[in-house]
Amino acid sequence: MKKWLVQLMRAAMGLVLLFLTAGLVWTMAALHLYQKLPWETMAFPAVGGFLGGLLFFTLVSRVLVVYVFGHELTHWFAAKLFLRETGDVTIGSKGGSVAVQKPNIWITLAPYFIPFYTLLWVLVYGIFRFGYGEPNSLVLKILYSGIGFTYAFHVVLTVHSLLREQADLKANGGFLSTSLILFFNVLLLAVGLLTATGQWRHGADQFVNKLGLEYRGVAGAVEWTWEKVMSLAAWIQSLI
Repeated sequence: MKKWLVQLMRAAMGLVLLFLTAGLVWTMAALHLYQKLPWETMAFPAVGGFLGGLLFFTLVSRVLVVYVFGHELTHWFAAKLFLRETGDVTIGSKGGSVAVQKPNIWITLAPYFIPFYTLLWVLVYGIFRFGYGEPNSLVLKILYSGIGFTYAFHVVLTVHSLLREQADLKANGGFLSTSLILFFNVLLLAVGLLTATGQWRHGADQFVNKLGLEYRGVAGAVEWTWEKVMSLAAWIQSLI
């Protein structure tokens, strides 16, 4: 396929992803999710853990070797999910790599939108609950504090990685890669909030509604711009 056509397709897909991301953000704002959250056992601990994590991983230490371990392991798991052969894995404080046969965009970008340590933390909680039954309020607070803290780790280190020269992003085009990473991170946040508040039906209705409003807004802006361009072209032609 010709290079210009590939670039055009990537740009189009990137714009669609940004369109969907804006719809998700608008939907979450319209749902007033904060009014439905159990603040004492869930929201306060999660927000506190997240803010604490932001401060720690931004100002104290990014614990890069830990991030690199999770990053490369996510590449590896994604490769196995797509039945790709993998080779040597290297991990260090300055970076790492995993050899993957014919990696696709999902394998390449998986670590940027899959919060490895948050999922690991939730898995540990699942094992605890399986062994000890219904958790008390203290355990729930620890759970959500850990979710906030580990998710802050994901956010800070993802931003840190994106600000550096990353071959992962260049492989499929920087614009498409960044749009996909942003979309899936926002989608993950939306899924988490909708799960916590149980507003799935209302959320789906609002999302469809917001996408419709977005489309009409974009279509109106394009139509207005086209009319102005044609008017300008007609005015220039009248002067010639």
